Amino acid sequence: MSHHKTTYSIEEKLRVLDWISQDPARTYLSAAKHFQMFPKTIRNWQNQELYLRNCSETERLRLKRNYVRQEEHELIQKTKEQEQQNESIKILDKLLTQVMGL
Repeated sequence: MSHHKTTYSIEEKLRVLDWISQDPARTYLSAAKHFQMFPKTIRNWQNQELYLRNCSETERLRLKRNYVRQEEHELIQKTKEQEQQNESIKILDKLLTQVMGL
């Protein structure tokens, strides 16, 4: 389980809720364990289930677009962080080479 906030699409939420509904013995707790998510997250989805299932196609597309933008933004951030780390490594490597050369 991750400590950063994760964004889930409506399809992902419904997939989890559908999994729970396939067996009366399944609960939000067993789903949390199965999908490795926080139980409270799934419990919230259960409370939103009616809305999630009745969400209009236009709304779904809008939400999906926002979800993709969020994913894209996170990927750009990770790429920038990786580039900064790579630059720092180059600088440290250069300094280490200079120190070892003395």
